[in-house]
Amino acid sequence: MHQVFPAAQAAGSVSSLHGLTGLTYQLECAGRPLLARRQPEAGQEIPGVNRQREYRLLRKLSAADLAPEPLGWQSPWLLLAWTPGENAAEMPGDSFEQQLLPLLCRLHRQPPVGAPLNLPALLWRYWQLCHPRDKSARWLRQLRRLTNRGVPCALRKAPLHLDIHRGNLLQTRQGLQLIDWEYAADGDVALELCMLQYGEVITPAGWARWLQRYASAMSLNAGVLSQQVEHWRPWVRLLIASWYQLRYQQSQDGELKILAREAWRQIEKSQ
Repeated sequence: MHQVFPAAQAAGSVSSLHGLTGLTYQLECAGRPLLARRQPEAGQEIPGVNRQREYRLLRKLSAADLAPEPLGWQSPWLLLAWTPGENAAEMPGDSFEQQLLPLLCRLHRQPPVGAPLNLPALLWRYWQLCHPRDKSARWLRQLRRLTNRGVPCALRKAPLHLDIHRGNLLQTRQGLQLIDWEYAADGDVALELCMLQYGEVITPAGWARWLQRYASAMSLNAGVLSQQVEHWRPWVRLLIASWYQLRYQQSQDGELKILAREAWRQIEKSQ
């Protein structure tokens, strides 16, 4: 990092931040907290993670006060401004859901940033990277079925974060702020909503009402939007299962193994 960003020589401290990819570091330079994110090394590729693309995307979204300011990119490091705030993990459910709605609407009203998501190619890359022992017939069958079907026609294209959960949201003076944009890309807003629902970021009991409010704020037909979310569901199931499978292979983390098994079980139940 010192070779890429000479100013980092003055860093008073460098510490790894907890996360499932383990590629993010906090450092302090001349009293200013910064964030450094490394491109995955060979053998540890994470499909969809590209720091150069992330840098370009953040330059556009930070101008709209939606994302952290990127300070520089030089392979393999991306340097970002630190976002002060408290993690949203302990926020009361009602308050969290109320504050997430306008933030997501602001993001989804932005024009595409020039980083289109190719979900079929992404899913095939997960397949290619996994060890042959982990490649089941059910996985290949589902992958071929979805590829032949093709992705749903987008209801509305916009920048998507694609990894929204409480751990990636901070409470700041300006309200909720999204962090960790490494999977972000342009795509259908209904895909993002499907991922929110699948991960129960919005409580199941409050989902229908929350989706109605989102549709109203975005001038979308709630019934059509709900159907579009359902069209994305098999894609989201396979994406989540593929992610857990590859990350378990790379990390040998027992918790990821359990999550991968559960994700595949959900796919089997849906057949």
